[in-house]
Amino acid sequence: MKQLTIIIACALITISCSTSIGGFTPTSKSAGGIGPATIGNGDTFLDHDEFEALTIESGNLIINEVLILESLKASNDVNANKLNMKGSSYIGGSLIDSNSSFAETCTVSNNITADRSYFAKNIEFSGINLTLQNKSRVVGNIVSTSTKPTTIIIDRSLVKGTISFINPNSKVIIQNKGHLVGKVFNGIVQDITSSDNYKGDDDDFVESNIAIK
Repeated sequence: MKQLTIIIACALITISCSTSIGGFTPTSKSAGGIGPATIGNGDTFLDHDEFEALTIESGNLIINEVLILESLKASNDVNANKLNMKGSSYIGGSLIDSNSSFAETCTVSNNITADRSYFAKNIEFSGINLTLQNKSRVVGNIVSTSTKPTTIIIDRSLVKGTISFINPNSKVIIQNKGHLVGKVFNGIVQDITSSDNYKGDDDDFVESNIAIK
């Protein structure tokens, strides 16, 4: 009877629609350190983890204080807090991130909302909305690949590179002391900050707090 109970418990764990991992280094023994992981069992929550590379084959990904050295591939939505992304990232759904840093190009198939986050290279996205807020910073370019009218909001944040659209009815809204250094191609700009644009040199924006170390 005890053996049957153990078998049933294991079966319930196997068919669970959600994966929760904390303090887990999947191949640390074989890789000699933090290793790659592939997860394909519904929604996933990762907390205080480190990976060489991470692949999410199904479900959404929620992460808190995670370091990924090489690559992130997620099939659906990603909600990230304090993600330190050293390599490239591909997200098959939408991205919502806060207090995060991306060292390489970030490619997103849907919408993006970034709060106090840092992008060292380009952002490529296929959604119709991208919002940068609360002192986020993009050093590279932003490329919209959507054929639909797209809106990019720069809200008290800084974009150093250029912004380009496929649909000419797209627009960039600059508000709350947001600032765009580069040019906008194939779209219009609505600057509602008057002359008091955020130039990225405020003392309260300390890039080293969120930049890649």
